[in-house]
Amino acid sequence: MCDWVCSRSLSRYDCLLDAAETLFLVAKQRVLGRPREKTDPDKEKNKTDPDKEKEIELLDVDPEPSPKWMALTEVLKEINVTAKVKLEGSTGGTDKLLILVEDNRICEQIKQYLTLGAKAMLLRLYERAFNCRVRPAPVPVPQEKVEGEEEEEDGEMKESYTLSQRPASDDANDIKLEVVDTMEPEKEESCSIDAQPPMIVIHTFKKYGDPLALSRTLREVRPRFVLMYDADMAAVRRLEVYQSEHSEFQFQVFFLMYGGSVEEQAYLTSLRREKEAFDYLIKQKASMVVPEDQDGLSEDCSELSRDASKPDMAAGSNTRKGGHPARPQTTSVIVDMREFRSELPALIHKRGIEIEPVTLQVGDYILTPEICVERKSVSDLIGSLNSGRLYNQALAMTRYYAKPMLLIEFDQNKPFALQ
Repeated sequence: MCDWVCSRSLSRYDCLLDAAETLFLVAKQRVLGRPREKTDPDKEKNKTDPDKEKEIELLDVDPEPSPKWMALTEVLKEINVTAKVKLEGSTGGTDKLLILVEDNRICEQIKQYLTLGAKAMLLRLYERAFNCRVRPAPVPVPQEKVEGEEEEEDGEMKESYTLSQRPASDDANDIKLEVVDTMEPEKEESCSIDAQPPMIVIHTFKKYGDPLALSRTLREVRPRFVLMYDADMAAVRRLEVYQSEHSEFQFQVFFLMYGGSVEEQAYLTSLRREKEAFDYLIKQKASMVVPEDQDGLSEDCSELSRDASKPDMAAGSNTRKGGHPARPQTTSVIVDMREFRSELPALIHKRGIEIEPVTLQVGDYILTPEICVERKSVSDLIGSLNSGRLYNQALAMTRYYAKPMLLIEFDQNKPFALQ
């Protein structure tokens, strides 16, 4: 592999230094082991054959698996135990595990790892890369092949795979899976569901040109467990939105991330940028220039004109009464005397509504014989909730009025929030 890297990086002269050569050799020995020539008693005879002269057998190839694969295996064992416990106490279907990865290459890689195993997969990749033979890995237990399934190793990488977990023994170390079907979004009904837990679906959370692909996948699969193999803030937010929309369907989320790595730093940086964006938006909203008449405080606001009559008097005429206009009906609101310390009664009066000041025992504003309104500022609301006074006021309002209401008044100079 180091020869291939150097051939693709001819413009980078640092790959030709002695230090780079040492780096490649040590990395190759650490990952792939030390190659050794085949001991052949007829080696002198083979020199005449140029093909046999280059024959090398790697006897000590021991590829080092990715630490994430080991963590993935541990998570699968934990999910398997949890799914078995839930299955014993319920008669429902199979729980599903959704593994979210970044791209199709990782999706294919995890599928090969779960179906072949780490050692067999790495040795196969080694044979392809170097076009040589290695010592065969231990033969895994043969697995049944699904009817109609085709070999996909040399084909195009898919965006999603569906695997079913079939534990053949009680040994927790033996996790055997098989490819059931390639899940297509529009053919979700064709995915087979086994009675044994859990079914594993591998899917990419980044599908270019379709930002709602993950949301659609969550609705179709309805997973009980979600494993974030690659951390992505946008995918996490999609999961949060899906959980908020389907609060009755709870699922468990697992994260796989290298601690203290570039991957972790990139995820934390995305979270920091999101927080800074929200802080910037809040500050801009707080200092934004708005029209004077937006909040109804200006005397020149046409909507707050005291004259409530319509410009066209003919609009209210009645032809059955000889064209005489209908008598305007005055609207009145009963307001508590103590409410005149706020600005709301003045705003109501400017809208052409008559105000009747009365000392009320229940409520602050009476709009109709059925509607009563209790006005609370934010500070008064918090104090009423802590002391229990709001509960008593609500009971009194429901006793005398059919439609009691609570009006919360916010400060116009502060952001709108109930926190």
